[in-house]
Amino acid sequence: MHIAGFLGLQSSFTRPWFESLVPFNLLVCGFLILVFQQEINARFVWVAMLIILLGFTIECIGVKTKVIFGDYYYQTALGWKFFEVPIIIGLNWFVLVSSTALIGDRLSRHLGSKVLLGAVLMVGMDILIEPVAIRHHFWAWSQAEVPLQNYLAWFIISIGMLLIYHLADFDKENKIALPIFLAQAGFFLAHNLTYL
Repeated sequence: MHIAGFLGLQSSFTRPWFESLVPFNLLVCGFLILVFQQEINARFVWVAMLIILLGFTIECIGVKTKVIFGDYYYQTALGWKFFEVPIIIGLNWFVLVSSTALIGDRLSRHLGSKVLLGAVLMVGMDILIEPVAIRHHFWAWSQAEVPLQNYLAWFIISIGMLLIYHLADFDKENKIALPIFLAQAGFFLAHNLTYL
């Protein structure tokens, strides 16, 4: 799916159609995270819902106030919006949190290390996403460069969400989370390389 998306976005003929499929891609990634979750109990469901809601709410506040991430607004490619924010955006936060949390679990046993590693990976992913998002009408910034404030906010918010995820009592094992993270990172990295 990510390979097809990358190829489809390279052509001006197919680009509009593939841009319109971005929300579907995010839905599929979120669905796969749920299907491959080792343990789905009430705690997992509450954490998933909380992160999705927090992600969406923070984006709403960010767009309205311009205080959190900087002065940005969402465009059309991410689908239906509510309060000027795509409905799908909270799910994207959850997919990234669950993926980076799994990587943290694999590489460290210490909570602080897991959280910091996950937050660094989240910011790294945002650095890869930004040029692609701007080019393909996900969102736009009022200034020419993405502000440093955006990445600092991503880091702080990611720490909070990852703490919630790691501290919740459920089995974090998920066989698809790492492949999804790597597929997304590869997708955005490949796009960035084509812009050079």
